Amino acid sequence: MKNLLGFFLLTLLLFNLPLAFSDRALAAEQLTSTGRIEYAYEKGRFNTVLTIDLKNKSREPAVLNYYTILLPYQGIQNLKLKNQPTSAKLTSHLQRNGTELIINFGTKVIPPRDNFEFDITFESLSGFDKSGGFAKVIGKIPGLDVTKVTLIYPSDDPAVSWSEGAQTKRTNYSYNSYEFTRITGQEISILFGTPPTYKYEFNKIYLNESEEPVIHELTLPFTDSEQQFVISSISPQPITQRLDNDENIVLGFIVNPKGQEAVNISGYIIKKDLSNDETYQESDLLTQGYWNLTNEFELIRVKGFLENKPEFKPEDLNTYVVEKLSLAPKSTLTADTSFESALRGGADVAIGRKVFAVPEDYVDLLIALLRNASIPARMVVGYIPKASVYTQEGFYHSWVEYYNFDTKQWTLLDPSLEDMHSKGAVEPNSPNYLKLLIRSSNPTHPKLPFLSKNDLVITPVATTVDANFDVVSFDRSMENRGNVPVIVKAGTVNELILPGQTRSFPSQTSLEVFTLLGDKKVLNFENQIAGISDKTQVLSELLLFLGFLALLFLLNIFYVRINKKWFRIMR
Repeated sequence: MKNLLGFFLLTLLLFNLPLAFSDRALAAEQLTSTGRIEYAYEKGRFNTVLTIDLKNKSREPAVLNYYTILLPYQGIQNLKLKNQPTSAKLTSHLQRNGTELIINFGTKVIPPRDNFEFDITFESLSGFDKSGGFAKVIGKIPGLDVTKVTLIYPSDDPAVSWSEGAQTKRTNYSYNSYEFTRITGQEISILFGTPPTYKYEFNKIYLNESEEPVIHELTLPFTDSEQQFVISSISPQPITQRLDNDENIVLGFIVNPKGQEAVNISGYIIKKDLSNDETYQESDLLTQGYWNLTNEFELIRVKGFLENKPEFKPEDLNTYVVEKLSLAPKSTLTADTSFESALRGGADVAIGRKVFAVPEDYVDLLIALLRNASIPARMVVGYIPKASVYTQEGFYHSWVEYYNFDTKQWTLLDPSLEDMHSKGAVEPNSPNYLKLLIRSSNPTHPKLPFLSKNDLVITPVATTVDANFDVVSFDRSMENRGNVPVIVKAGTVNELILPGQTRSFPSQTSLEVFTLLGDKKVLNFENQIAGISDKTQVLSELLLFLGFLALLFLLNIFYVRINKKWFRIMR
């Protein structure tokens, strides 16, 4: 009888064992997991709250016994499970790549189409690495769809000046809060304090297969009130250098026949707080070429669109362009300068194809509409560094700036990126947008040379770099000893002088020297003898005095000899 009872129990156990595993597998399939991470800094400690939301997407109840997750944090302290009964048990195990958590919920039933949310709190310095002004917070957790990362810190601490991707800021009396909702990278880099600085490293080998010398031109990053480019080194020295009509610095490097030339330029792009008033040129208002919309029916539609707006704003035209155009299928952001499409045809062409637009179509149409409304506008070709709201890699891009008559600043609009990612960029000074060149008078020039991913590397750094405006004069010459390009006004001629370069001005008695931001210095040669500097002037006066003494000595010798000769004759 015992054997029969034992056989019966064993049979019952074996029969229910697959059902038990089947129920657990079914429950796992029924549940989807999303999460939110909140980092709070207070009194030197970083408290982390991980909120996990399990949703039962089936029509049947789901049973949850255990929940496991691997947190990519080391050195977790004060680990707690919040908003759960004491019967739920949380244990942790240190792994090579983080900390594994196991939560025993016993038998937790989640009703159909319902969700179950719980919080895990802990302290972890590895989750918030703040050094040199930079902080890196973990934005992704394996097996968990993180939908939002929030950073909270006291309002009297330095503010966030840059981050990888767009951010939503909320402020109360005591704390600042920044939310990141589109996260693609494992970590989110954040910079506190002053506007960010980017290291600029250009390294490219130019080849010349022809029988004649070839000059390759490239532009240096644009300098205005929002950003300033400082130069660390340029090798070799350019054969030509000029400031074009749109105030781009254009350098020319010669490559000999059947030869090659390695061009290396390093420096820093310093993002600045908007302070100085900016101006616009007449060319920013011209409607011609790519930036001339001649379609009268489209202009009537634009007018009707604006009539529904209570008060006209340039951003309304940006909205019109985003609603009017659609990017061509498979439009992507590229890490090289092949982003400029050969299909570009200007505002009229953009209206004609609508659903197969390229990014430049958005720029051309918006500039045409802005200028048609007598609003100065220009095209910016630039680089957007690694930004989690867009891609994990930096990419080249073009956007629009219009002149705001109220603030006297250029304001950024990016219709193609807004259409691609449903995320606008209308900040007057966005630190994620780096201007490489400006096109105002010509829609297609200057051009970026073809740059592969490694030819130009731009990375944010915590280093503080200051622009140094330092020029000295000697021997009717001027030397640029600073790290910013300067413009020398010598009579009716303006000459661009790069850091480390020296130029002679033999016919000038004074020079006016300007930076691209309008800082000015005057070098006077009036106190120099024949253009000699003060130190050289003292030396020259000493030499002149010694020469005078030598002349007196020679005259004395000559006088003595003549005197003796005359004395002999008289005798």
